[in-house]
Amino acid sequence: MGTDDKMRNQGQIWKGRAKEATGKITDNERMEREGRADQAKGQAKSAMQKLKDAFGSLFGRRAGSGRRGSEHDDDRYRGSL
Repeated sequence: MGTDDKMRNQGQIWKGRAKEATGKITDNERMEREGRADQAKGQAKSAMQKLKDAFGSLFGRRAGSGRRGSEHDDDRYRGSL
């Protein structure tokens, strides 16, 4: 998982915690719900990234990297020179 993704997901979790706490203090149920939803989204995204990383390391490459560097790319450009 990239550092940017980790930070973004953790930021969403912390934002949700702050929102939920603010909702409790102000007795605002809607804000509490939104905070819990933000936390759940951040945790779900983090779990998906960890799963992608686990599968990527299982196969020796980063998950979702596509076909970069494949031998088929050479065939496409061979006739253009």
